[in-house]
Amino acid sequence: MVGPKPLSDDVLKRLVLKLATDGCRFEVTIDSFCQIMGLSDRETEVLRLAVLGKRNVEIAETVGCGPRTIDTYWRRIFKKTGQCSQRDVIAAVARSNK
Repeated sequence: MVGPKPLSDDVLKRLVLKLATDGCRFEVTIDSFCQIMGLSDRETEVLRLAVLGKRNVEIAETVGCGPRTIDTYWRRIFKKTGQCSQRDVIAAVARSNK
């Protein structure tokens, strides 16, 4: 089975910006995606911060843990979503908004 076509950097940036500026609609999209994928509350928070453009170090500072813990959350997110990179997970969230 062939996976979805990768998004270009430009398209991904526009989709992330759209998600981030849609306010309530963004919250519904990210929450729905995370619920469907079975992400925990903390994994959802990590993903939400990444969609808003935060780097792992910034996410760690925001949620009050170390960067290695954030790496662990990402590994769990990858496993649950079937993606293999942060970019792919964010793109999947963006595609779920269509």
